[in-house]
Amino acid sequence: MVLSCLSVYDASAASTTIAKRVGNANPLIDHHLGADPFALTYNGRVYIYMSSDDYEYHSNGTIKDNSFLPI
Repeated sequence: MVLSCLSVYDASAASTTIAKRVGNANPLIDHHLGADPFALTYNGRVYIYMSSDDYEYHSNGTIKDNSFLPI
């Protein structure tokens, strides 16, 4: 299992905005697969931790269905 950490929000910089605008880095992470998110608050910042699954490839380089064997 691989854990990823992303600092997503500084609580001291709160505003009246309740959501991000479409096209402004939605979702939080879009460059790899992730599951089982968990939020942790430390020193006024919220950190999102999650497990991560890597793509698996056929010998010709195309992406195949994930077998989840490395987990």
